Amino acid sequence: MPQIRAFIAVTLPPEVRQFLTALQSKVKSAADVPVKWVETENLHLTLAFLGNTDEARIPAILEVMQAATGGARPMTLKVAGLGVFPNPRRPRIVWAGLAGDVPGLQKVQRALTGELQPLGFVPDTKPFRPHLTLGRVRDSASSAQSEALGRAVAGLDAGGERTFGVAGLYLIRSQLTQRGPVYTMIGSAKLG
Repeated sequence: MPQIRAFIAVTLPPEVRQFLTALQSKVKSAADVPVKWVETENLHLTLAFLGNTDEARIPAILEVMQAATGGARPMTLKVAGLGVFPNPRRPRIVWAGLAGDVPGLQKVQRALTGELQPLGFVPDTKPFRPHLTLGRVRDSASSAQSEALGRAVAGLDAGGERTFGVAGLYLIRSQLTQRGPVYTMIGSAKLG
């Protein structure tokens, strides 16, 4: 049975993606560290990573998305702050934080993962911490470089906030290529 690599996410308006690209540039200027930066057009907010998925399951996934979003209202989020996972001494992920209706977003994410479980999707064991991944530190980064990146991010000011509305969720196919992932929207579910 044909499979696709997929995830469920909130997409971002162009002005927010441009703001995030500017944040990436700030981090690049502050620390010379090998990081694989997320391309501007690929910036998004992941709610559930599905991994390799049988194409025949797409209709059921879209139904689950409808069920998870049916009782939720559109919400407003804002990009606020910068950080790293797992910690500033050994950063692996550079991210932008979120504020605004984060409790509403967390509620939708919990409903979504709960609805996905009967389809055989195992939820992430780590608690959901809404963030926008800006880049991933490459394995070639030395310990000293990683620590320098952690210090640089901790000392940076995001330079304001960007507010955006969330009106729905999107099922997205991710095709891995040598030039990076290519994302294609497969379907959506509106909030409310």
